[in-house]
Amino acid sequence: MVRKITTVSILALGLLAAAAPAARADCEADLLQLEAAMKAPGVSAANLAFMKDAGAKASEALRKDDDKTCNQFVLDALKVTGAGAAGTAPASPAAATTTPMGDLQPMRAITDDTLKIVQKGDLAAAKTRIKDLETAWDKARNDMRSKNQGAWEALDKLIDASLKQLRADKPDVKGSADALSALLAQFDKTK
Repeated sequence: MVRKITTVSILALGLLAAAAPAARADCEADLLQLEAAMKAPGVSAANLAFMKDAGAKASEALRKDDDKTCNQFVLDALKVTGAGAAGTAPASPAAATTTPMGDLQPMRAITDDTLKIVQKGDLAAAKTRIKDLETAWDKARNDMRSKNQGAWEALDKLIDASLKQLRADKPDVKGSADALSALLAQFDKTK
């Protein structure tokens, strides 16, 4: 695992060298913070995968000289996984909650974040944000499904409903918020 983290670090630093100096400095600090969080003891496999994905997206933003997006991916990853500024353990007991299906907190946090974006009325941003949930869910599908088929199906159905609402030709705030609220309730019921 350390070798994989080192590989990610080398790739990220290589990208940093090719970026504009101002963006490079900010993104370098962001990526180093993310790397520290990935090395923290007790990081779950789901959180590590989520942080690696965020690191890849941040690196892509860096290649495009988009410091703001790079920073946002890193901050979102640290927030969703509950990692502190130096990769500390989750900030609250709720952030460390695991279920027989595994650690659902990162996916629940993305859903909560998406709902907050919907409530602000920015459906385009919510549509973009929920893609992170879809990606995380798809990556963990086989493992979670094998652990608890019934709970997986209940969550999968509500994730699909939320995606459908946000990807509709004319999405609406109420329908999207209702779908996401139902999904959050199901995450909370899944123990």
